[in-house]
Amino acid sequence: MSAPAGRRITVTARRAGFRRGGRAWAGTPTTVAASEFTREQLAAIEAEPMLIVTSEHAREGVDPAPGSEDGAGDPAALGADPAAGSDPAAGDPARDQAIAAAMDRLDPDDSAHYRADGRPEVGALRRAGAPPDTTAADRDRVWAAIRGD
Repeated sequence: MSAPAGRRITVTARRAGFRRGGRAWAGTPTTVAASEFTREQLAAIEAEPMLIVTSEHAREGVDPAPGSEDGAGDPAALGADPAAGSDPAAGDPARDQAIAAAMDRLDPDDSAHYRADGRPEVGALRRAGAPPDTTAADRDRVWAAIRGD
């Protein structure tokens, strides 16, 4: 199964030629359609500490959620059914607790665990015990709750 249509990712390898998701990445930003990858490949790319990944929606009229680099503002991109009343931004308390616990396990002195803006890296959270499908939107929601934003 491929990743959501319309989403584009920009990937920069910390070491030129680093391979993940079936391709070698340049040491300069490379923008590609996320739909070129399976969901599994995309998750591996986003979790990889050797890659710097940002994303955006290329479709007209679809805006990513504020403060989120993964386009979580598009419920269809998360597999949610807007007609069914599901709200992907609401979060599941048990899931959020697992993500918060993973945040507590990160090493504050390890720069690989945190983004330049201070938020934890999603891949680091997954490796620290957050659910394997944790997204940047999940991280941002829990981070905001912890910080009282």
